[in-house]
Amino acid sequence: MKAVSLLSGGIDSPVATILALKKGLEVHAIHFAPATLSSTAREDKMNELVKVLKTYGKFHYYVCPFKEIQKSILIYVPSKLRMIVYRRLMFKIGERLLQEINGKGFITGDSLGQVASQTAENIRTIHSVTKKPVFTPLLGKNKQEIVNLAQDFLTYKISIMPYDDCCSFMIAGHPELRSTIEMIEKIEQGIDNYSALIEKAKIEKV
Repeated sequence: MKAVSLLSGGIDSPVATILALKKGLEVHAIHFAPATLSSTAREDKMNELVKVLKTYGKFHYYVCPFKEIQKSILIYVPSKLRMIVYRRLMFKIGERLLQEINGKGFITGDSLGQVASQTAENIRTIHSVTKKPVFTPLLGKNKQEIVNLAQDFLTYKISIMPYDDCCSFMIAGHPELRSTIEMIEKIEQGIDNYSALIEKAKIEKV
């Protein structure tokens, strides 16, 4: 079975990806490259992470430049809601790759209640943007359990290298914790060329 992983440079999503690989899934991972980190630093870190991930199974790696999308989000979306809109856009862009590979669903590093994007309400709002299954291998694990797995899988030291991912770019110090689908859909309807942002986003295989 094929699936698309939304792969950040943090601790959680590489662990979730490895768990999927260990289950025998063929994983096609997209990394959304932020506007806040030099390309060299990002590439060095992600290349090291990808080397480890490839040792666990059939793994393919793609990069999607996210700078132009971030610029639009900054204009139209309040800072406390940007992280949610960022993540919903990642799913919409990822659906293009999912269709291309005839994949069955997404893999994420979501762990219930750890950060603002992972409250029950925000997970529901984010995942509702896609009709495809979303597999969350870490959902019931706490942070220390995930760190322990990352250390066992040899991704931890890479994951803690300095990194500002897309979802942390210009968001509020206290993001929205109790979003609703209706709230976010209304915001998205006000984004100029929203559909074009999704259609024009480049997904480049590395």
